[in-house]
Amino acid sequence: VVAAAFKSQGFEFGEGDDVAAECLAMCHHFQASPEDLATSWDSYYTVNQAKMKTHVPTAAHMEAFRAHFERHVASAKKSNAVKTPQAYVYGKRSLAESLESGALDVEMA
Repeated sequence: VVAAAFKSQGFEFGEGDDVAAECLAMCHHFQASPEDLATSWDSYYTVNQAKMKTHVPTAAHMEAFRAHFERHVASAKKSNAVKTPQAYVYGKRSLAESLESGALDVEMA
């Protein structure tokens, strides 16, 4: 499942690496879909491609990628957090003040 998600982003795992298993463990740990992880790898790779010798996810990249993904998950949780609205008290004018200022147009029938 993880390998297919990475392949859909244009990345394939190397032979004999446990990277796919590590990525699956990251999905479980962060409760993320394989597609989210693959998209995050694409972002990570785009930013770091000058430093990386290959676009293939390897065990050497996983520690830094895990830190990148952890920051991504934390920022997503922070932005999705429900914010407590501030209480606002509307000022009410008394009936007498409203009548005096003419704010109430009362018709007597």
